[in-house]
Amino acid sequence: MSKNQRGTPASAGITIKSQVQARSINQSAYLESMQNNVYTFGVGRAGTGKTFLATWQAILELLDPNNKIKRIVVVRPVIGNKFGEQIGALPGNIAEKMIPYGSSVLDNLNAFLDKNDVLKLIEDGTIEFIPLTLLRGRSLNNAFVIVEEAQNIKLSGKGVYMVMSRLGGHSRMVFNGDLAQADLADEESALSDAIGRLKDMKGVGIIKLYDKQDIQRHPLLYEVMQRFDEVDDDDYTPF
Repeated sequence: MSKNQRGTPASAGITIKSQVQARSINQSAYLESMQNNVYTFGVGRAGTGKTFLATWQAILELLDPNNKIKRIVVVRPVIGNKFGEQIGALPGNIAEKMIPYGSSVLDNLNAFLDKNDVLKLIEDGTIEFIPLTLLRGRSLNNAFVIVEEAQNIKLSGKGVYMVMSRLGGHSRMVFNGDLAQADLADEESALSDAIGRLKDMKGVGIIKLYDKQDIQRHPLLYEVMQRFDEVDDDDYTPF
């Protein structure tokens, strides 16, 4: 549990500067799953609020004095992507390298909280960014864990299982992914394999965000997706 020198939780006194509401049926189901399940898989198109709503729920639970969540942990697989970037090209130690890889969560944190409060929570470890490769052996207690870009977790290393097995007491874990934007070959991604294995398991929620109404990032985004042949007007889900 992260505390300052007087033993007060680091999140004490921090207030939310903006409120969030679900804007579609699937987004409502996503929030409900995160509130009621130990594990939630939010899988959908770009701009459907996967990270946005997960970050929002994490903040709500962190700032609730009656909740046992005491920190937010952001996990992301770090692999060479389709554009050739590697984490080794970034300056700094491993913690400093990981912050840009958690920028999607960081952007949302800054939208909900004062920037100085976000920096304080990062500095004292209440918010932590971890590359998936360094997660083995960790025990994440009293944590709200957000696994970003889960479509890039490799099946060959049983990556989803490894991440799930890190969860400790009084914790929740959310996997976010867009199967259409994987940097792995289809047969190498662990995300769809995990969904198939876990879809009927109690305590696991699997939410599909593939409807047009789920796309809330920008009014033109759906039309842009159509022009790039990323979507069509038929209902579509990859699983």
